[in-house]
Amino acid sequence: MLLNVDYVPFVNRISLPEWVEFGIHLTISVALGLCLSWWMHRTDVEPARMTRYATCVGLAVGLCLYPTSALSDRTPILTDGFAFLCWMAAHTLYGATLGALLTGTARRQ
Repeated sequence: MLLNVDYVPFVNRISLPEWVEFGIHLTISVALGLCLSWWMHRTDVEPARMTRYATCVGLAVGLCLYPTSALSDRTPILTDGFAFLCWMAAHTLYGATLGALLTGTARRQ
């Protein structure tokens, strides 16, 4: 569920190994993390608020992207509460971890 890219046009025509799908997922994740870091530093977000902001962004991304799982044939149905809970927990944990890393970086500068 977390790595599928089979609903992306053109990509879905290629049979990709799971490690490549994971690499795509990580590449997008790193790009979004760098954008968030740039925005936080540009707008002078206080280090004490970075974790909260990044956690909220993780939640927002999870909420926005969850419906796209309906476009894949390899994911649970949208009404699967446990799948939704796992999806949101993972995005929240990622946001909180990213925020903690950004906070640590900001405090060292």
